[in-house]
Amino acid sequence: MAFRLQRYFALAGGAALLVIATTIVFLYERSQRQQIVTSIERQNILLATMAANHLGTQIPAGDPRLDAFAGVASHMPGSPFHSLVRDQLMRNLKGLPVLKVMIFRGNDTIFSTDPNQIGAKKADAEIVESMRRQVPVSHLSHRDQFDTGGEQLVDRDIVETYVPTGLAGATPGQLETPVYFELYTDVTPLMVEFRTDRTRLMIMLLLAFGILYATLLLIVRRAEFTMREQQKSLEKRADELLALTTELTEARDALQESNNQKDRFFSVIAHDLKSPFNALLGFSQLLSEQGGMLAREKVTEYGRMVHQAAEAAYKLLEDLLDWSRLNMDRIEFNPEAFNLCDLMQQNEIRFGPMAAFKEIDLILIPPSVRPVRVLADIQMVDAILRNLISNAVKFTHPGGQIILSCKKMGEMVEISIADTGIGIPPDRAAHLFDLGKGTTQGTQGESGTGLGLQICRELADRQGGQLTFDSTPGEGTTFRFTLPMADQLKKTA
Repeated sequence: MAFRLQRYFALAGGAALLVIATTIVFLYERSQRQQIVTSIERQNILLATMAANHLGTQIPAGDPRLDAFAGVASHMPGSPFHSLVRDQLMRNLKGLPVLKVMIFRGNDTIFSTDPNQIGAKKADAEIVESMRRQVPVSHLSHRDQFDTGGEQLVDRDIVETYVPTGLAGATPGQLETPVYFELYTDVTPLMVEFRTDRTRLMIMLLLAFGILYATLLLIVRRAEFTMREQQKSLEKRADELLALTTELTEARDALQESNNQKDRFFSVIAHDLKSPFNALLGFSQLLSEQGGMLAREKVTEYGRMVHQAAEAAYKLLEDLLDWSRLNMDRIEFNPEAFNLCDLMQQNEIRFGPMAAFKEIDLILIPPSVRPVRVLADIQMVDAILRNLISNAVKFTHPGGQIILSCKKMGEMVEISIADTGIGIPPDRAAHLFDLGKGTTQGTQGESGTGLGLQICRELADRQGGQLTFDSTPGEGTTFRFTLPMADQLKKTA
C-alpha cells in the first residue's frame, strides 16, 4: 500500500489552517462590528437624552408645544415646535456624523430632519423590539443609497439606533405614549478602516500559517520518503515471493488445463476416427466376402462409401497433424506475394465435384479489380480455404449455394465463404473455436470436431489477419478472414 501522508496532510492541513484563519477573521470582524455599533449606540443615546432634556428645559411645564408629543398637528413643518426641535438638534449634532434624526410617538413620526417623513407611520421590527423592552436597539447596515432629506448619499455604512426617552417638562397626560428618537449615524470611515485592518489581518495570518504549513509539509514529506523506502524494500521481497508463487500456480493450472483439454480432444478424435474406420471395415469386408454376388451398381456404391470413409479419416488425420505442428511451433511461416484469385479458383475446381455430388452450387465471384495480390503463406491460405469450403459443403443441404468472394478493405483483403446451410446455434457459436467441445453432424451425417476451425484461426492470426463469422440458424453462415495486401498492390491502388 502506497503512503499518501503528504497528500493527506496537504489537503487536511491546508483545509484546517484555512478554516482557522477564516474563523479568526470572522470572530475579529464580528467583534469589531459589535464595538462600532456599541460605541455609536452610546453616542446616540447621549445625543437623544441631551436633546430630550434641552427640549424639556426650554419648554415650561404644561406648555401646549408639548402637545406635539401627544399627536397634535403643531408638529408639522414650519410650526414653532418643529423649528425649536430642529434648531436644538442642529446645535447638538454639529460636527457629528449623524445624517438624520427622527422623533416618533408610538408609530407616528412627529419630527424628522427630512420634512417629507413627518407624519409617516413607523412599523420597523427594531422599534417594536425597543418599545417592548424599553431599551435602545441598534443595528449596522450598508446602504447603496441614503436620503438625508437634503442630500442623496451613496454607498454608506450606517448605524441606526432607536432610543426610548421622555421630556422633563411633560405632564403625565401629555406623554401617556412613549417618545422615541431614531438616529442614523454614518460610520463609513470606521468601516473602511475596519476592512483595511481585516485585510491586513488576513494577509498576516496567511503568511504565518503559510510558513507553518510549509515547515510541517517538509517534515511530513521527509517522513513519507523514509516510509516509502521501507515499504519499497518490503514490497520488493513480497513481489518476488508472489511472482514465484504465481508462476508455480499458473504453470500448474496451465498443465492441468492442457491435460484436460488433450483428454477431451483425444476423446473426440477417437470417437470421430471410429466412424470412418467402421465404415471402411464394414464395406471392405462386405466387398471381399460378397463382391462376386453383388450387382455392379452396389459394388460401385459400396466403393464410393469406402472412398468417403477413407477421405474423412484422411482429413481428420491431416487436421490432427496440422494442429500438432501448430502446437509444437513446427509450421514455418513463409510469406510471399501471390495472386489470391488463382488460389480461390483452384479450390473451386477442387471442391466442385464434392459440391455437385450434394447438388450444391459452388460459385466464385471474381473481384472487380484483378489481380488481387496478397502477402501471405500460400500453403497456410490454401489450408484455410480447404477447411472453410469443406465445412460449407458439409453443413449445406442439397440444392443450397456456396459463394466464394474477396474484396479490398483498406490495406487488407477480406475473403468470404458464405453458405445457405443449417447455420450455427447461438449456444455453440459462443464456443465455436474451443477445442474438444464435442462433434457436429453435417446435413448427411458427416462428422466434425471443430479442429479445422481452430487451425484456420491460428493460421489467419499468424499472417496478420483475423478469422470471423456470422450465422443465422436455418439460413446459413458466412466465414471471413483477412490477409495483408502485397506491396505491389498497395502502390498501384
